Amino acid sequence: MMARKQSTVAANKNVLKWARILRGFTIHEAAGRLKISDSELTQIEAGAAPPSKVFDRMITVYKQPESVLLLAQPPTTSSMPQDYRTVGGKHTPLSSETKLAIREAQELSVHQ
Repeated sequence: MMARKQSTVAANKNVLKWARILRGFTIHEAAGRLKISDSELTQIEAGAAPPSKVFDRMITVYKQPESVLLLAQPPTTSSMPQDYRTVGGKHTPLSSETKLAIREAQELSVHQ
């Protein structure tokens, strides 16, 4: 039985990095969710390695359709709103889930 050759995915490294940052993940967080090492993700985002093995997982983890992850350039997105909440006078970073909810609300408001 012959081994099946894996096809190469021609995704732009800048789009993949944009999708990770948009989702609110650090390299370490995204790599863990993608089930790869931090260095593997760093290589993919640097363009030194193709994302072929993890591309399908990127679609799921980054919550972006395949067509967006295959764009030639990252799309323009709205910036995050100012967060006025503090704990003990200090700002805490928004969770990736909160960032996703904000992005989804922004997208809904654009389409109305």
